[in-house]
Parts: sequence; structure tokens; C-alpha cells
Amino acid sequence: MPSRRQILVAFASVSTSGLTGCARLTSTPPKIKDQPCPPGEFVQSPVSCSHSDTPAHGVAVRVSPSTISDQSAIDDFRIEIKNKSQTELSLDAAQWRVWTKSGSDWERFDENEGNNQSPDRVTLVPNKHVSWTGLRTAFDVFDSKSPPGLYIAVLPVRVQDKHVNCVCLFRIMP
Repeated sequence: MPSRRQILVAFASVSTSGLTGCARLTSTPPKIKDQPCPPGEFVQSPVSCSHSDTPAHGVAVRVSPSTISDQSAIDDFRIEIKNKSQTELSLDAAQWRVWTKSGSDWERFDENEGNNQSPDRVTLVPNKHVSWTGLRTAFDVFDSKSPPGLYIAVLPVRVQDKHVNCVCLFRIMP
């Protein structure tokens, strides 16, 4: 029969390993692909999301990489919007808006209007695309120290007689 001390030591090691497993599970952020589309309730339909597999409403949105883990990835970050409709679409690149996840809520990250360094008005014919390379090129709200977190960038695009919100979801790692 084990002594009381042996039982306590065995219980403590099981409890400690159990707690370690819980801490490991809760510290892992949810995967980008597991986020809803759109991720924030403030984004109105119709939407086309970068993290869903199919283009919606005639617009395809792509982000790569969706997780930015180092400085070179910040420079290689790329957003592409492709016209998959049968008609022209138009967008105003100065209309990008960025939010960040704070706890369970989304907060506006870019408080200034006109927060983009790229040319403003773009018209895309069917099957053509526009892209931005470099996180700081696409959004000048990110300075030399981009804070880690989960971000949404939203750009309204006009397709025929409706607006489609292009939603780009990405994460910056510490």
C-alpha cells in the first residue's frame, strides 16, 4: 500500500501536468481559417473574405501570408482583390479601414481617415486584379513596430449596383 506522501506526490504531478495542458490549450490563438466571415459584427453584408475558400459577389480577396511572423513577412505581406464578375468593379484604396481584436471585441486601429499610401480610385475590368505588397504600403497605420494581434482590414468595393465589403483577416505574431 502506498504511503500518504507517495499518494500526494503522484497527485501533485498529475495535477501539474493537467494544468500545463490547460495553459497550453488556452494560449494558442484560434486559426485564421476558423474565424467567421465576416469576423466582426460591424462589417455589413455582402462580404467576400480572404480566409474563406470561395469568392463572393464577384470579388475574390487573397492575403498572403495570413500570419506575419517576422520582419521579412511584413515586407512580403500581399493583398490582392480580383474582379470575378462579368462587369467592371471600382474601389477607392483610401477607404481601407483596419480593426484589431481586443479581448472579445474589435476596436478601430486606424483612427485617421485616408490612411492609405496608394493611388485612390481604381477600376477593374473582369478577371483583372489590384494588389498591395508590404504591410506598411497597404496601410500606413503600421509603423516600424507593428503590434502583435489579430487584424481585419475592410475595403468597400462597388460591383454593379451594390457594395461588397472585401475583408482581409491577418495576424501579426510577437
